[in-house]
Amino acid sequence: MEQTRPAVGPAFVNTPDSDPALPTNQAWADAIRDRLPAGAPGTDAVAGARLGDADGVRALIARTAEAGRAWARRPAAERAGLLHRLGAELEAARGDLITVAADEAGKLIDQADVEVSEACDFAHYYATLAGSGPEGAVHVPPR
Repeated sequence: MEQTRPAVGPAFVNTPDSDPALPTNQAWADAIRDRLPAGAPGTDAVAGARLGDADGVRALIARTAEAGRAWARRPAAERAGLLHRLGAELEAARGDLITVAADEAGKLIDQADVEVSEACDFAHYYATLAGSGPEGAVHVPPR
């Protein structure tokens, strides 16, 4: 008798990449190229995250640990909703993310575009898994 795996949630659908054949996407890519070199989005983010001393590092580690505990306390459905929202926010920021990847890592637009799609996919995929599992199982997030 053949055994089948139980479904773990709604079907997962990949985020589509931008179609470079469409004239609107070609104009969108031209606008990204016109912003290069961009500098500011990535440079500002790095400058804002700079830690000046060991006390700053310790404080960041403490905040990060507390954020992990707070995430673990959220119900699975809430975590799933937040992960889906993250996927949507990443999609909305596609152009900015591609601009930073092109400027800072030398990515071509078509290379960065699929990486943004992949980031969206990870967020949505893990959202579909949140709370799934055998009935009665209790999820305990790793520390």
